[in-house]
Amino acid sequence: SETLWRHVLAIDPKASFAHSSLGNVLYKRGALKEAIGHYRQALEIRPDALVHYNLGIALAQEGRPDEAKESYLNAIRLKPDLAEAHANLGNLFGTEGKLAVATRHYQAAIKINPKDGSAHHGLALTLAKQGRLKEAIPHFRKAIDLSPRTVDIYLNFGTALAKEGRLDE
Repeated sequence: SETLWRHVLAIDPKASFAHSSLGNVLYKRGALKEAIGHYRQALEIRPDALVHYNLGIALAQEGRPDEAKESYLNAIRLKPDLAEAHANLGNLFGTEGKLAVATRHYQAAIKINPKDGSAHHGLALTLAKQGRLKEAIPHFRKAIDLSPRTVDIYLNFGTALAKEGRLDE
């Protein structure tokens, strides 16, 4: 499909969908810099929430968290109910230790999509790091219910309980 999208762009360099689609193909291939370039070209032609979101993913993976956050925020401005962008912002802010901001984004993601096990897990971790284990426990449990094969959830839940001296659980 890379050949197809390059052919479309040779015919019409202003085809934003082709830039975005080629960006997706390049991202999957691991060509992050080139993918980022095509996402940016697509956005210059036509702003789009999902392209901003995909750009954020590529930027985060390339180790550019500030630019990734900006892309996720742009995605949310265009599509406020994009739960995945909120969850990814939660991840980035959580990594930076900005736990209150991370908490708000995880909560927004869960409000939009209550079945996002990853967002429940992120919120649980963030709450636990703030010493708010009573609030974290239901989110750990929900994350386990939604993503029962994700071993990290069990590990993090067990660690949080152990830190609170609740070894019997």
